[in-house]
Amino acid sequence: MCPTLPQLAIADFIQSGGYARHTRKVRLLYKQGRDHLIQCIKQHFPADTRISFPQGGYILWVELDKRYDTVKVYAQSKTSNVSIAPGTLFSATGKFRHCMRLNFSEKTASERAQGIIELASLIKQQDND
Repeated sequence: MCPTLPQLAIADFIQSGGYARHTRKVRLLYKQGRDHLIQCIKQHFPADTRISFPQGGYILWVELDKRYDTVKVYAQSKTSNVSIAPGTLFSATGKFRHCMRLNFSEKTASERAQGIIELASLIKQQDND
């Protein structure tokens, strides 16, 4: 059995429009974070980088040229405060080694920008390997 008081509070929050206001605010924040991350990627990543994102959610799928290895980028980025999900995590056969998934919901704009600069540096190091 669910407690009655929290259920009544949630029902009031929804009926009074609080939930609708909250979701509008969160959607705007996520859109701003997404747009900022895209701008940073376009500014710092290689020019042929492709970006896709779902209509909902808070992640981007980033596809680099096949010469780049995001598993290496992931391993190197662990020493900094930057985290990615290499594309191989989303394939049972090890595909998408040149892809990564990035989250834009957790960091501030300046932290996102600094993270992208760090990732871009790690990616560009592979040009010299």
